[in-house]
Amino acid sequence: MQEGTAPDFDGSESTYTAVRELHPLIDGTEVEIDGLHILSIAQEKFDRAEADLKQKKSEVLSIMGNAQHAYVQVGEEKIRVASRQARNGGTPFLVIRKNK
Repeated sequence: MQEGTAPDFDGSESTYTAVRELHPLIDGTEVEIDGLHILSIAQEKFDRAEADLKQKKSEVLSIMGNAQHAYVQVGEEKIRVASRQARNGGTPFLVIRKNK
């Protein structure tokens, strides 16, 4: 990215950080943006997806009980999908294995 030039908007954290750094000052003005409602819609979708994920994680944790790993049987293969972990003796949390 060249100095003062916006990067491609690819959805990554590094792009978001770069765009934030392009304009570090807040001058108190306003700007009208056509179609800005799509930002609110995206936030609502994210919030619903986050709540759905939290619900599913809670259900899996409940089913797992004290087990460390959860798997799904696919034919002859056991595929580990989730694991319970704890940091420094804290309360266990769920880690979901990402699909390859």
